[in-house]
Amino acid sequence: MEKSYLEKIKETADYIRKEVGTLPKIGVILGTGLGDLVNHIEIVKEIDYHVIPNFPVSTFRKTYIRKSRRQIYHGNAGTFPLL
Repeated sequence: MEKSYLEKIKETADYIRKEVGTLPKIGVILGTGLGDLVNHIEIVKEIDYHVIPNFPVSTFRKTYIRKSRRQIYHGNAGTFPLL
């Protein structure tokens, strides 16, 4: 039997929690115009989208930025932990 949408969300969240430990209180979604912000964050952990259960993988790719942005980053901006 296929998992429910809620079960998939829980499985995905559990995986991310396991990978980063304590989740920060701040989450930033980087997109057009904000993608360069990742170059100014002290990155502690990178999680590739393709290894996260139930996580869709974008086919969009910007080559002028440091990475292809197919990751979730856990890190710090100054004293603020971010995801």
